[in-house]
Amino acid sequence: MRRRKLNERSRIQNSTSPPPIFHVNSVGPPVAEASRLPAFTPPSSLLRVFVPSCEKKIQLHSSLFTIQSPHGFSPFGHVAFAPVQTAYKPSAVLSKRPTSLQPFSPFTLQKSLFLMNPSNLFLSLERATREIPPSAIGESMNCFYDAMESDDEDDMYELLQRAVAIDPGNADAWLELMSFMPKLTTEQLLEVLKNIVDRAAERLGKKMFQDGAGHFWGIHETRPYMRARAAYANALYQAGRLAESCAEVDAMLQLNPNDNQGLRYRQISVALALGQLDKVRMFLERYENEIRYNTVFAWAKVLERYLSGAMDEAIAQIKVAQQQNAHSLAYLLGERKIPKNQPDRYSLGSKEEAICFAENLQTAWNAHLAAKMWLKTQKEQSKSV
Repeated sequence: MRRRKLNERSRIQNSTSPPPIFHVNSVGPPVAEASRLPAFTPPSSLLRVFVPSCEKKIQLHSSLFTIQSPHGFSPFGHVAFAPVQTAYKPSAVLSKRPTSLQPFSPFTLQKSLFLMNPSNLFLSLERATREIPPSAIGESMNCFYDAMESDDEDDMYELLQRAVAIDPGNADAWLELMSFMPKLTTEQLLEVLKNIVDRAAERLGKKMFQDGAGHFWGIHETRPYMRARAAYANALYQAGRLAESCAEVDAMLQLNPNDNQGLRYRQISVALALGQLDKVRMFLERYENEIRYNTVFAWAKVLERYLSGAMDEAIAQIKVAQQQNAHSLAYLLGERKIPKNQPDRYSLGSKEEAICFAENLQTAWNAHLAAKMWLKTQKEQSKSV
């Protein structure tokens, strides 16, 4: 994700071509990992706040204040806080801090406590629709890009906070900042992402959606919205709400049929799982070359032919799919476990490709157990010949 954002800033400056398509993690940030920060707690309590690379012990007191914004309103809402008494930061981390950053201050930590409370995120996002000066939007994006360049997670975290404080409508910064949030429930995660998507859409305006449909990704200003909506669709998918995820991606592909985000690989699997064969055939026709170059499409063709009752064609397609990637079948049938750590890149027909797309294949085939048993039988018969 970080490298892709840096490439994008370079494309803005140099008007170069998009990056290669063989990069993983194109659907946006994953669901938050283990909790890094606790939810906000009332004043007069002792917190142990975990920020990447260091532990900070904070004593909250009863004297209160409100956070101010450079543009006359608080993106965090007019909410009172208890100031921080003590904060510690290792010198090793401070030594790597860019000179443009001030030391990690108690004030910043106090903002962190508020920002990381899911119920307060919405107060910030509601202010995203207010008019922000173009200079502030640019300054916010510079903070975001600096965060993506940073090798220090503390610096990255602080820069991302600055980005959303300057411009509460910075969807890219919100998406990255979510990886530092406490672990959210599924409903909280979906609600936060939906708010980010809605605010990004409001910023673009209806005219952008009317005029840009069909080449949406080609308009640079739309990309934060598209990334946010892809993250929302991914969260719906992870929650098992396949029909809703499918509807989101369908709308995105109408805006951008070229699918620069690589959404089609999961979408064809979801369509198969939902039994939407007409949509599957449309994908196979629109992206017909993918059958030779991508394992999801190759095995999707096998399942589509089976579900259509064309058994001879399905058996013939197994050979084509095996030639495209001989490693995928073991993951598809559950004979090999999908590694927790996904490869950063893959080559055509490689084991890495099979791992990257194994979850998509299982989504499609696990919804049709009879087809999966048939495929296993075909594999055993081919071995006996």
